[in-house]
Parts: sequence; C-alpha cells; structure tokens
Amino acid sequence: MENIVVSIFRVESEAFQAFSELRQFGQTESTKLAQASIVKAEDGIIKVKDSFDLMNSFGSDYFEGGLMGSLIGILGGPLGVLFGFVAGGTIGASIDLDKELDKELAESALITTVSEKLTNGEVAVIAFVQEKNESVLNAIFEKYQTIIARWDIATVAAEVESAPQIQQDLAHQAEARLIADKKEARKEARREKFDKLKADIKEKF
Repeated sequence: MENIVVSIFRVESEAFQAFSELRQFGQTESTKLAQASIVKAEDGIIKVKDSFDLMNSFGSDYFEGGLMGSLIGILGGPLGVLFGFVAGGTIGASIDLDKELDKELAESALITTVSEKLTNGEVAVIAFVQEKNESVLNAIFEKYQTIIARWDIATVAAEVESAPQIQQDLAHQAEARLIADKKEARKEARREKFDKLKADIKEKF
C-alpha cells in the first residue's frame, strides 16, 4: 500500500535523528521508501529543513511522482499559514504524545493535521512509502517522543486537488476573524476609556 507517513516530534534533535535513520534505510521487498522531508514550523510558516528523493531508483510501476512536492508546497504556502491562523494556535500549542492519538489523527485530513499541529516550533518527518508492514518504519519512529499517522495516496491526492477551494474558504474565515478581533479591540478600548472617565469623576467628587 502506498502511504504518506507523518511523524510529529516535540524534540527537534530526535526528529533529525529519525530522519537520518530514514536516509540510511535499506530498502526491503515489503517496505520501499521513495521520498522524505523534515519540516518545522517557524514564525507561523512550515519550512522544509531537509529532504531526499529516491524515486529514480524505482521503476515507474512503483510510485507516481509529483504528489510529495505538491503536498510540501501547500503546507509551506498560504494554505498552511491560513490553517494555523484559523486554528488560533490553540490546537498545536501542546502536542499530546499519547499513542491513542495516532488513529484519531489519521482520520482527519493530512493538510489540516500538519498545519494545525505544527504551530510552535514542532517538527515533523513526512515520508512517501510503499509498505506491506507498518511496523518496519514504526520501529524507527517509536524510539522517540512522537505520534505517527498514515494516509493513503488516493486520499492525499484528493486533498491536494481540493486545496485551492479550501484556501479560498479559509481566507474568508480568516477575514471574518480579523474583523471580529478589531471590533472586540475597539469595544475594549471604549470600555477602558469609560472606566478611566468614571475614575476621574469619582476622584474629583
């Protein structure tokens, strides 16, 4: 089965160690690693820190190219920023590394999950793999403080295809939130001004 495997780390050095192990991974009949990237949330933007591509070592019967690049481009572009903004930073503020979350994450959209979870310097390893046994790659990641989730290629391809519409919808949500925040700020300013006026009057009398 062809999967996109995402492993989210709290400790950056552990993420790079796991990524190094992936780079040295020996291909097996049951597990073929095609591409991998390590990404980090910096100043609200998801940035690629390192990557490698083994696609050329496989025949065309194994993998369809282009998907990984499109996915990384979306995560690091306006859509990824919008997801983090609309989420308000609260979802990714504290990553709970309980293993029971693995299934929960896999049931949500990949782009949504990564964008929302990586908001405060967290790091993730994203790998494009053909695997018959998930335990092979899990053995690399599970040595560290991490959560692991998988999405099949067809699901991710559908997400990538619908990304422009999602971006437009999120832009409207972000605009609505900004308007609401400005209204609240003006309301708070008026409240503070009124409280100060009351205090001044009370002081004079």
